[in-house]
Amino acid sequence: MTIAFRVSKKTVFLGLVLLCRFGSFRIRYFFMEKMKHHSIYSIDAIAHNSRLKALSPGFKIIFALLSLAACLLSGNIFTPLFVTLSAAAISIAIGGTRPGEYLRLMSIPAAFLLCGSAAVALGFSRERIGQYCLDLRFFYIYTTNSGLMTAFKTAIKALGAVSSLYIITFSTPPGDIAEAMRRLHVPKLITELMVMIYRFIFILAQVHHELYTSAGSRLGYSDFWTSLRTFAATASSLFVISLKRAGTYYDALESRCYTGELLFLEDERRLEAKHIVFAAAYFVLVGTVMYIERRYL
Repeated sequence: MTIAFRVSKKTVFLGLVLLCRFGSFRIRYFFMEKMKHHSIYSIDAIAHNSRLKALSPGFKIIFALLSLAACLLSGNIFTPLFVTLSAAAISIAIGGTRPGEYLRLMSIPAAFLLCGSAAVALGFSRERIGQYCLDLRFFYIYTTNSGLMTAFKTAIKALGAVSSLYIITFSTPPGDIAEAMRRLHVPKLITELMVMIYRFIFILAQVHHELYTSAGSRLGYSDFWTSLRTFAATASSLFVISLKRAGTYYDALESRCYTGELLFLEDERRLEAKHIVFAAAYFVLVGTVMYIERRYL
């Protein structure tokens, strides 16, 4: 049985007009307002101020990767949900991350997961198929119960994986991660590329903020078509200015005797027995949840 919804041509036209009129404002709010100058370095600040910073970075990386593997190997949504909630509890209650800051930073990947889940669940056809069908006159957008369930499971698994990696992000500065990767014998090229790309992201964010503020002060986003022209001009300027900033960054490395290998100063951190006991108890709970969902669900 197919449940169909018909939309008139006038409604489709009005929807497109409203999307063009208000879509740029919402997209600009989500992707630009979240990158204001006061939050550009918030991730670094959270990691440096975390109560879990003194913990061994190698232990935290292994802990997060095992949680990530549990999410990916799960056959249902309960293990990823448990990992998501427990990772949030670890970052907030133990690590000291503020709940509002955690939710704000989690909303960014959650928005992309929502868009990706919609792509998994929805399909397009010139014929009326599927259990749920939206008639747009020109074509049909359809979905099925199995498609919705697959999209939901995929989104929950991905959210659990992101939450696992956020344990590292909110508790470990990049230098500690690079040093831990060096001790785990990760190839030097991968480690240095990771650190440089991470730093260049902040360079891009700061340059974008400056260009966005400058364009906004000149009414560059007053309407939709002006926003498009401003976006094109900002994108071209962003590339040129960021390239110059990257050159300055590399000159600063050479002035500090950079010879092709990044070295980081790391404090000596011992792994205590209570940390191992906590990790063992945590993964016993994760294994129990995985067993229950495979055995009874």
